[in-house]
Amino acid sequence: KVFTPYVMAPIDTQLGAAHLTGNVGFQAVHTDVTSNSPAFLTQHDKYWMWLPSLNLNFRWDNGFVVRFAASKEYMRPRLNDLNNSINFSRDATLNIWSGGGGNPHLRPYQAKALDLNLEKYFGNKGYIALQTFYKHMDRYIAGGIDQNFDYSQFPPPANEPVPPTPIGRFSGNVNTHGGHMYGAELAGTLPFDVFSPSLDGFGLTGGVGYTETEIHDFN
Repeated sequence: KVFTPYVMAPIDTQLGAAHLTGNVGFQAVHTDVTSNSPAFLTQHDKYWMWLPSLNLNFRWDNGFVVRFAASKEYMRPRLNDLNNSINFSRDATLNIWSGGGGNPHLRPYQAKALDLNLEKYFGNKGYIALQTFYKHMDRYIAGGIDQNFDYSQFPPPANEPVPPTPIGRFSGNVNTHGGHMYGAELAGTLPFDVFSPSLDGFGLTGGVGYTETEIHDFN
């Protein structure tokens, strides 16, 4: 269950020679998660997220445009990652319980994001743009992380020898602090009718980009 109140104020004014448009806003997201499993107890979690944002567009009469955005962003985990099912069995080599499953207490990916675009438009004849971004990952979801887990709350699998301790290994998704992501893209469109009217309707469009990501799976 999700409840999302928000407020937003538009911006539309003249700033020197530039026409400034955009908006500033604030969004709050309350999430209430319940995960049921036939074999295990119902798991329940609830939390708030606070998401400010700012979007600014500066336009000049000579065709130059500068766009800037700053925001707090989030992306939810997949629903199957939130399931409350756990499968486990005895690891014959280590003589401990070993298993894996979902994590109904996962929180969404969260990041602070900055975007800056520099664009030049040649009337309706084409454009060239440099688009850059940076994201600092405040919270990440790392998969397949091995950790100690107490299996004493679950009935042991049938016809399995019981290890001497209920503490075993569990592989699943967990929240970590994440890392960062940044990149840039140079893109443009060149219509061929700038060379000859007979080439009207033909042209080239494309771009080249670079992205670098660094993620830490552990806190």
